Amino acid sequence: MSDYEMEDLSKQDEEPSRRSLLDVVRMDLGKTLNFRLVLLCRIANEAHGNAAAAEEFFEGVLSKLQTPSNTYTGLLLVYPIHCLAVIEATYDGVQSVLHFFSDESNFTDHLSNARILVISSGIHRQYKLFHKKELNLVAPRVEGDYNASEPIENVVAEVLSQMGSIGHLLSPMSQLAASKALETIQEQIPEAIVSQDILGYLLNQRTLPTPAEYRHMYDTPLKVKLHADVVWPMRQRLLDQFEQ
Repeated sequence: MSDYEMEDLSKQDEEPSRRSLLDVVRMDLGKTLNFRLVLLCRIANEAHGNAAAAEEFFEGVLSKLQTPSNTYTGLLLVYPIHCLAVIEATYDGVQSVLHFFSDESNFTDHLSNARILVISSGIHRQYKLFHKKELNLVAPRVEGDYNASEPIENVVAEVLSQMGSIGHLLSPMSQLAASKALETIQEQIPEAIVSQDILGYLLNQRTLPTPAEYRHMYDTPLKVKLHADVVWPMRQRLLDQFEQ
């Protein structure tokens, strides 16, 4: 075998091990970039007191949207009249959820008044499954009976901190252990359970976008209007300098 043929075979052996710049970036990002969506909804009037229906609905939606390349993880807390969901997924997975909830006809039989608390990117998943927990609480007499003395940003941050403490507790556990710990979460860390009054208050805040409003803002091209008198025509004294 000639030296040229040996060199050609050597290059063929090296070919599978070569990595493109995209491969390197994907490896640095853990092969995928994860997002976290926190969604707050109100259980529809017809389904009040029927937490099982809300759980089944969310589970059915995520099962329908799930693909081999995208697995949903997170936590669904079902209150007497509210649902608070933490959904972890890839970019495409989160966009699929937003697209679904952008059309109210998809969920009006089960939920209403969905609002987004936050969408975070580049997160580390805190959950290994999509857990569901029905909280043992009594429905409030007056919904949203809460007067915030601080900006809504601080209220949302406190809610996210409470939800994060649950994720921090369950994150190192196995799937079975996390499911068991979630059964007694109200007794273990009662301070992590968001007040129903606060949830009702947040649902009434129009500054929090609905999925449809978020998608409209996200999909609308950014329009940059230049000031004609600043960009063109150039000032006369500058033109005189060029002419010289």
